Amino acid sequence: MRDEELTLEKIYEKVGEECYQINDRFTFDRIFKQLLLEGCDHEEAKDFMLCACSLGLIPFQERIENKSYRKISAEPDILSKDLRKLHLQAYKKIAKQIKRELTVSYSELLNTIGINPEGKNHHPKR
Repeated sequence: MRDEELTLEKIYEKVGEECYQINDRFTFDRIFKQLLLEGCDHEEAKDFMLCACSLGLIPFQERIENKSYRKISAEPDILSKDLRKLHLQAYKKIAKQIKRELTVSYSELLNTIGINPEGKNHHPKR
């Protein structure tokens, strides 16, 4: 369901078959935002989520028990503060890995053409 547009009809259709499984905060927020956009207030959206969805431990604890659902914005492009932090951590980790790989590749290139990364030439002077 991630790749297709999320609508209340699709949620209700899924709920009619079985409980809608929500195991992560991103999915919780997407459905919650859709409920807000459809006219529910935060409490109505929370009640819907509790009645119609099977919430995993993390979304239940982080969104319902900690009452952070109250801070979720209906704006589609605004991530919750904790999810922005999670995105930033992932970005930094990926950027660090890319930098490490580029550094290794650059060092290998220099070694291949006979240049020491510290600036010393591998070949003896003639």
